[in-house]
Amino acid sequence: MMITADELEEIIARTPAGERVVYENREIGSTDSVAGKLTQLKLSRSGDPHYLIFVGVDSFGECLLTAFATIGDPLDFRTRHQKGGAPDKSAAAETSNIPGIAESPGER
Repeated sequence: MMITADELEEIIARTPAGERVVYENREIGSTDSVAGKLTQLKLSRSGDPHYLIFVGVDSFGECLLTAFATIGDPLDFRTRHQKGGAPDKSAAAETSNIPGIAESPGER
């Protein structure tokens, strides 16, 4: 469950006051609680704008927000690392230059 701070703020804003914030079909906490935790996280990461947020819920139902540095555009990072994403073609190109390794059996 990775999300940007802006995306989480949008979800919080769309959630009616007094209701629980829902992210990926899971309740993650009250609007006030999630907004407060997000504000704390953003303040602690103010020197590094390149991060995604892992969203979780602990055994007590409390929201957990953890920042993960992306070294570059967070949305681009998420796209490249989502499950089932396209493989990195540059890695395939690098291995095809190694003697004895070809991209398909017919190329040997």
